[in-house]
Amino acid sequence: MITIRKLARQPDGPRRRKIVRLLALLEALLRGGDPKASRDRYWRELTELTAADASLPEGVRRHAVRVRELLSDSLESTGRAATVAPEQRLLRAVNDLRHALSEAVGREAADWDLEAPAGVPLGVQPSGGSAPVLHGARLFLERIRSPFNLGAIARTAAAFGLPELVLCPETVSPEQQRARRAAMGGFEMLATRRQPLEEVEALGLPILALETGGSPIGEYAFPYYGIVLVGSEELGLSPAALELADRSAGRVSIPAPGRKRSLNVAVAVGILLYCWHADLSRRER
Repeated sequence: MITIRKLARQPDGPRRRKIVRLLALLEALLRGGDPKASRDRYWRELTELTAADASLPEGVRRHAVRVRELLSDSLESTGRAATVAPEQRLLRAVNDLRHALSEAVGREAADWDLEAPAGVPLGVQPSGGSAPVLHGARLFLERIRSPFNLGAIARTAAAFGLPELVLCPETVSPEQQRARRAAMGGFEMLATRRQPLEEVEALGLPILALETGGSPIGEYAFPYYGIVLVGSEELGLSPAALELADRSAGRVSIPAPGRKRSLNVAVAVGILLYCWHADLSRRER
């Protein structure tokens, strides 16, 4: 790692960006339960350097002081476990500092969710998880235009164990950098292929549409195998897609009791997959 002395000599921008990355490393160590992480003087000196940066917003420096205090408590309490700063409190304080500093160097909050969680390598299934029950589910994405939406849908589909996404020819490419960033490694866990709507029926799966005017999602009996048609952000599903679903497993809708009558497409897909998973899980008990 770069020394604190060398770090202090760097210009403001590069120094602060390096500190953000170093704080992410500290988070990873704390998440991993490294007993030495909270007692390493390097981290205390790093937060002292941040707290002393007078051109940073006061809120950032206040977070830095808080982390320094928790680290100092841990250093001074070596050998006295009862007074060691709680690891979760320290982890959250470091996380607060990293995000505050990220914002100060010009990174928007919307970018934070595109970073790998500290200490959680992409593509690794957390231990203790049950086998996916949505291995028989597919998504057909009709004219999804936003790479961020496509990436978010891929991330959620991978989290629920779907084997693949089927993309219509007009859906944005999964190779786009923004889509891959938003997917957080999800595309590496899924197969993706292009297929026109006209060929979906040939897959031999029940076809359901995520669209308004259908059965409330809490009352819908999901099939064990099926393909969900998901429409564009602007226009929803095409009449041809709705006709396919109406001839097969029908339409399912997410009630929106508030004043806003629509949901982001990636959010809607997440709700649907959760409800599908929950429905099948209840039936398997």
